[in-house]
This record gives sequence, C-alpha cells and structure tokens, in this order.
Amino acid sequence: MKISENGRKLLIELEGFKNKAYPDSKGLPTIGIGHLIKANEQQLLTKTLTDQEVNDLFAQDIAHAESWINTNCKWQPNQNQFDAMCSFLHQYHIDSPKYPNTRKAFVAGNIPEMCRILNSDFNHVDPKKKDGKLVKRRQRELALFKA
Repeated sequence: MKISENGRKLLIELEGFKNKAYPDSKGLPTIGIGHLIKANEQQLLTKTLTDQEVNDLFAQDIAHAESWINTNCKWQPNQNQFDAMCSFLHQYHIDSPKYPNTRKAFVAGNIPEMCRILNSDFNHVDPKKKDGKLVKRRQRELALFKA
C-alpha cells in the first residue's frame, strides 16, 4: 500500500509545507513536510526548496513509513488506518528499543492497543514534562484510523 492523497494532506496540515528550514517543536532543524535535517544535509539549512523538491523529499521520507508497514504488519490495514500509521511513523521510528510495545501492537494489528497508543502514549513533545503539545495531532490520527 501507499499513502493516499488524503493521508498526504493530513501530514501537510500537521507538519506544514515549508520551503525553508525552520525549528520543529523540539527546536530541531526541519524543512519541507516535517523532514528532520540530518548531519549530512546541512546544505538544507540555508537552501530554499522548490515545491517539487519538497514533494520529492516527502516521497523519500514517507516511503520509509510505507515500507515499514508493508513489511512488518501481519494484518491488512484499510487505507485510513494505513494513512494514520504513516503519519505516526513519519514522526516516530517504532523500531527503536524505546518502543517495543508500540511496535508489537502495530505488527500484530492490535487495534484496541493501537487506539490507546494514539490516544495517550505519544502526546508530548517532552514526555518528562507531559506538555500535551501533540494531543491534537494524535486525535487527528486516531479519528482517521477509526474512520
């Protein structure tokens, strides 16, 4: 599966469409549609991307989420579920050892646990401060997931 136009639009609403670098919610350098600028991409800090370059960068980024879902999930999500998972995975890399239960739920298709995760576990930019800055994003993803 691939992210739909609806899923892409959601990510643009959530992340923005920026042709120039900007600090994300954690203050990290970002460009395009939520593309975190890596150490080997320092030229992006001062570059103004064309709309096509933003779209190309997004296509590369979202391909990782699409591939992860298509490779790892042992169930068949519907398009809305797939799009919501792509949005979530665009922000979090759940193969990290920090998120074993999240990975397990996504792989198995444990819908109640996935809904709980989207509704509560990842609502904070700074989990130690419980800032709640991502509540609206998770609510949008959850609504799409359940649609």
